[in-house]
Amino acid sequence: MKKQKNNQGFAHIILMLALGLGVVLIVASAGAYYFLKMQGSSYTPILTGNSKPYNYASPSVSPISNSDKTIDIQSEFNATSVNSVDTDLNQLDASSKSL
Repeated sequence: MKKQKNNQGFAHIILMLALGLGVVLIVASAGAYYFLKMQGSSYTPILTGNSKPYNYASPSVSPISNSDKTIDIQSEFNATSVNSVDTDLNQLDASSKSL
């Protein structure tokens, strides 16, 4: 007569430990997320008195031409003068130095 062996082993124990560890990690990460979220909601930035509000106004756009004729567009194109960018760069430089 053969003896019956218990061949279950430790697989079910290892599986339960792995699932338990996974659940603990999920609960701990969720707790850390909500804890840090609550800590972050009480954060208020320190504003200094010398900060200036930024103007978000969009630039105005003028139409290129009111005519569809090539001759009119060409004459308007030839009459257009291109300004130097040096004045704009100097203004930007002055503005950045004031920050």
